[in-house]
Amino acid sequence: GGGGGKEEQGVVDWITGNENEWGDILGIDNVEDIEGIKEGVKDYLVKTSKVVVNAVVTVGSGGCYVFKDGSVSHITGCPGIKPIDTTGAGDCWRGRFGAGLANGEDFIEAAGMANVAAGVSTESMGAVVPEVEEIERRRSLMGRVK
Repeated sequence: GGGGGKEEQGVVDWITGNENEWGDILGIDNVEDIEGIKEGVKDYLVKTSKVVVNAVVTVGSGGCYVFKDGSVSHITGCPGIKPIDTTGAGDCWRGRFGAGLANGEDFIEAAGMANVAAGVSTESMGAVVPEVEEIERRRSLMGRVK
């Protein structure tokens, strides 16, 4: 409401979760079945389209799948990561993704930078937020993700 007569499309712009979280939401036991998770997310977005607009499934070092406007984009993970501790990686991913969107990045670039940030965060013990310069340096080594 209150949008000058313009009907709002959804209440939630983005919902994100890893394959285990999506498995719980969708009632899918075999979370290794990424194709099954992807189909489930597509169905979920159709069923909840008045509330939820877009979704992301993060898959650790495999990057993430972004569901937007009826299509799915696979954004690769950051190569060369040597994980020590994954504590906080999902939180780091969500923080960088949200910050990227808020700063005007398109969803592909925001997801790519979030993948790098989360990956780099696993290279130290504990929940670590990597320095912006390190995220940008690692991302520049990858080139633009399509």
